[in-house]
Amino acid sequence: MASTGAAPGPTSAADRIRETAKWLTVSLAAIAGVLVAGSQLSDLGSLDSHSHRLYLAIAALAVAGLATAAILMANVWVATTPAHTLTFLASSKRKPSGVTAILKDTVFLGGLTTVESLKTEYEKALQEQQDAYNGIADPALITPAEVSRISTANARATGLNQITIGLLSSVAYAWIAFRWRRAAAVLLVAGLVAAASIATFAWAATPPASAKESAATPAQVDSPTPVTITLTPAGQQALKTAIGNCDPTRPFNGLKLAAGATGVDVVILRQGQTTCGPARFVAGADWATVCSS
Repeated sequence: MASTGAAPGPTSAADRIRETAKWLTVSLAAIAGVLVAGSQLSDLGSLDSHSHRLYLAIAALAVAGLATAAILMANVWVATTPAHTLTFLASSKRKPSGVTAILKDTVFLGGLTTVESLKTEYEKALQEQQDAYNGIADPALITPAEVSRISTANARATGLNQITIGLLSSVAYAWIAFRWRRAAAVLLVAGLVAAASIATFAWAATPPASAKESAATPAQVDSPTPVTITLTPAGQQALKTAIGNCDPTRPFNGLKLAAGATGVDVVILRQGQTTCGPARFVAGADWATVCSS
């Protein structure tokens, strides 16, 4: 019977492309792990619900997820390129240009002109081979004519089998290479988008100390409460211009307007006849302590 033979070069090349796509897919799992770990280690939860940084971080995370999904789908599309048969190639109307060129090359077709004719000849050879074996009258006493018929049928079937294997392996490589080239554009664009989104998320979800304190937007004032505000060294440095020409180490009379996730929304009142105040800011633990008056 016809032998399948060893896998030729194009098959190995196609396997390498599939292997690359597989490892790219595995890499996506690592990227997803980085995103999850980054979200846990970030200060996302400390951002005010109305902060532009919070909206930007969420949007960046969503875009990174979509870009990662696009990369995954492109890799899966390449890695799952199906095997093709003579029947499929003979009936398919849409084929990549590289595949079409192979199917028009008589070298790949063993001297035949079309894949349809190769399919017909191969099926005919297999049938003749089967008929040659079935035509043996007495297996114990094979005649020279029967031996000749079997040898001829085997040689023809084996030759067409090797031609078919070479053709299908070359077609498989051309088809998977076509998908890989198409996927490369998606991988490049989606990879850049994912990288930019991850960087944006890291920036937005980890604001500097000064941004954390000023991230909250002023809340609606319902019933201001008198408080005493004492600035920390960091708050004294950050607010020395806003509070005016006065001693920043002294306690200040002020009003508590609202409390949020980032701190207390307060205003330092003008201190008597001095030039201190007024100044409104979000008093986080790093900037000030706020006590009821």
